[in-house]
This record gives sequence, C-alpha cells and structure tokens, in this order.
Amino acid sequence: MEATACLKQATDIENLRTVAEKKIVEYEERIRQLENTLLLKEERIAELLRERWGRSSEKLTAGETHNKQADLFDEIETTAKEENEATETVPVKRYNRKRGKRARLPAELPRIETVIDIDATEKVCGCGAVLVKIGEDTSEKLEVIPARFIVQRTIRPRYACPCCGGTENEPERPVAVAPLPPSILPKTNATPSLLATIATWKFQDALPLHRQERIFARHGICLGRATMSRWMLSLAARCESIIDLIDAHIRSGPMIGMDETPTQVLGEVGRENTATSYMWLARGGPPGKSAVRFLYRPTRSSSVPKEFLRGYGGVLQTDGLEERTIPHYERWRWKGAARSYMSAA
Repeated sequence: MEATACLKQATDIENLRTVAEKKIVEYEERIRQLENTLLLKEERIAELLRERWGRSSEKLTAGETHNKQADLFDEIETTAKEENEATETVPVKRYNRKRGKRARLPAELPRIETVIDIDATEKVCGCGAVLVKIGEDTSEKLEVIPARFIVQRTIRPRYACPCCGGTENEPERPVAVAPLPPSILPKTNATPSLLATIATWKFQDALPLHRQERIFARHGICLGRATMSRWMLSLAARCESIIDLIDAHIRSGPMIGMDETPTQVLGEVGRENTATSYMWLARGGPPGKSAVRFLYRPTRSSSVPKEFLRGYGGVLQTDGLEERTIPHYERWRWKGAARSYMSAA
C-alpha cells in the first residue's frame, strides 16, 4: 500500500510539474504579447503627439541631425567615425587658415573711373628729378543708382484742311492724326517696363502690392494696389499664349513632378473666405532646361493633374496620397517619404 501511495504521489507531482511548465510558457507568451501591444500603443501615442503638436516642416533642425532618425542613410560612416575618434588620437600640425577672397564684380557692369592723383608739388623728388609713373593701385566698389521714374509723353500732331475743313476727305477722318502705337494694356498709363517691374517685385521678389504702393508714394506717384491688381489680372490674360508654351515645354520632358499646398483666397466669387484652395506646382521639361508652372485650383483631386497632363506620356513624380489616383501614368512616390519613414520608425 505504501509503495502504491508513493508511486501515485510521484505521478501527481510529475503531472503538476508538466501543468506548471505549460502555464509558465503560456504566461510568458502572454507577457510578450502585452509588451508588444504596449510598445505599439506607445508608438501610436508618440505619432499622434507629433501630428497634433509637432511642426509640419520636414526639415531637421541642427539638434535633430544627431538622432537615429537622421542617421538612416549614413549609419555606417558615422559609426566608423565614432570608433576612430574613440580609439585613435593623431597629433596634427597647426596651420593658418586662409582668408576667403572677395568675389570679383561682374565685368559687364559699366565702370565710372575716378583718378585720385597726388599734387604736382609732390611729383618732384628730393634730388630734384621729376617722378615717373610706374604703375597704379586700383580698387572697385559697388555703386547703386536708385530707381528713376520718368513720364513717357507721346505727342501726336493733328492736321486739318484750312479751306474745306476736311469735307473732301473721308467722313470719319476730318482731322488727320497718327495712330497710337500698340499697347499691352490699352487705355491705361502703364508701360511694359512698369508692368514688368511690378510683376517681378510681386511674384519673384515676394514684395506685396501694398508695399509697392508705398514705394511709389515715396517718389510722389499715386498708384494704388487696386489698380496694380487689375493690371496684373489683365496682364495674365494677355500672357495666356506664353503660358501655353510653358506648359508644352514642361510636358516635352521625360518626367514631371507635381505637388500641391493649401492656401486661402479672400473675396473669391462663389466661395467662403474660410474655404481651402490649393496652389499646384508642376516642374518638368528637357534635362537641364526645366520650367516651373503654378496653378491655382479649388481642389486637390486627380482632375487637376489629369487636365494638365493631357497628352503626356512620361513619368509623373508625386506623393502617395491615395485619394489622388492617376491612372495611365507611371508614378514615382518619393515625395513625402520622410513622413513614411517617421511612421515606420
């Protein structure tokens, strides 16, 4: 009886040990699952915090260039450099840093020469001989001539017959006068040079019209921003043929890059001031001769690139926005890759 009881007790202990080992394995697997779930939730919380409170710019600051995210592509070089710095100390000789030379002024700029000579009494040596010119020291400084506004006055003499008063001529021309020369904006006092200056200041130099208004006012010229706005709209309508040539030039290249950024326009007909619009950018053209085109549109849908790319058979480079599906084009989704790397990390 005692032997049977001992055997049964040993069997129970073995069964308990087996059950305990199975439970331990189950608990360890459960712990790993909970740890993975916790890690995923922490990463999701960090991602939501970045989206809610982080900056929208993808450019890294100086302090962020040392973190692991910035070392995705140069980890090997950085690690090797750190190891060399930690294990090797090589003495180097001191040297004097060379001072950078000032860039030469463009040779095509006109030169106004000013000769500064010594007095005639100083051109006589102490021995009585007259000094001879052996060379000269030359220095150049950049001079700025402020913008100068002039009035282009056109005079057209009028002629009439002193005898018949022009009755023998055509009825619609009783007075003879030369026709006006062609003007890009008829019935305005704007010359092509003035329009080009306003457009360059605004669209190339980012100088708003209200600041240009103050610049003209300093010269005593009353030119309001509303007038300049009308001029720019009329000028854009006149340049439609040039814009069509730019579009054709962009579509003539092997690849076009397109992207959009949100913007708001006040006082737009049929839309509220709080409505979001988009400024599209397209860049393309033959290699080395690329051009850029800006398109204002009220939507970011695929209808915008479809309209612009009509007849184009090359590669379209854009971001991976799923809502903007553009069939029939080979797409390189490289733009916006920094956000995907951040989410994956």
